[in-house]
Parts: sequence; C-alpha cells; structure tokens
Amino acid sequence: MTRVAPTRGRRIAAGVIVAACVGVVGVGALACSDAVSHIYTGRAYNPARDCIGPTESIDVVKGSDAVFTCDAVCLLSAGEGGAGYFVSSECAPYPSFYSVNPADPVCTMALAAAVRGDLCFEDGGSAAPSVDAGAVTDAKKSD
Repeated sequence: MTRVAPTRGRRIAAGVIVAACVGVVGVGALACSDAVSHIYTGRAYNPARDCIGPTESIDVVKGSDAVFTCDAVCLLSAGEGGAGYFVSSECAPYPSFYSVNPADPVCTMALAAAVRGDLCFEDGGSAAPSVDAGAVTDAKKSD
C-alpha cells in the first residue's frame, strides 16, 4: 500500500479547522466567566407632577440576577442636565453614579409617590394624586 503525502491545501484546511475549534472553545470560556452583571431598573420621579413614570433601565451593575425584595430607595443622579430622581425596590448593588437615599426633600416626595402607586399618565394626570384636584377647586370656590 502506497502512502500519499498530504497536499498543502489539506494542511491549510486542517489548520483552519483547528483554529476554528480553538476559537469556539475560547468564546465559550468567555461566556462562562465570573463577570456577571444585570440591568438595574427604576421609575423616574417627576417633581412637577408628583408622580412616577414607567419602569426603565437606569444602569448596568455587577452582580447576579436582579432581586426586587428590598425596601424602595430613592436614587439621585446629579448631571449636566440637572438632577434626576428614580425610585426602585431592586436590591443592591446600586448604580455607581447615583446617591442612594440622600437627605433631599424631593426624594421624600418620590418615595411617597411610589407608596401611593402614583403613576404618571401620558395625558398629564396620575393614578393617585397626593391632593384631590376637585377638593382644591371646591375649597377655592368657598373662599
């Protein structure tokens, strides 16, 4: 039986296959690394309307899956566009660039709106206003 030497093309193909297999193993190792993170969510507080918006992503934080069994916190972000207030019942770790429960009267109002379940409506109203608009109107009429 005569042995045929592998051609240059076969050697290159074999090298490509080996490289592809090593690449797949490398990507799989990255996917299984210890670098775990998740999206931290909260509801933006609207101070002018005294209500909270829909749940939205705030930041990406390190840690395993999000847990929502903690007491609500107020998160304050002071950036170039002004202060941003969010309310969240997601447990720590908290986003890095936010103050958590700062001594700020707006945070007190934000947490109160969350307790009331006062969600902002697109039409300008809200689910559970802190003051009944009808009662304010009636009180003004009697003055």
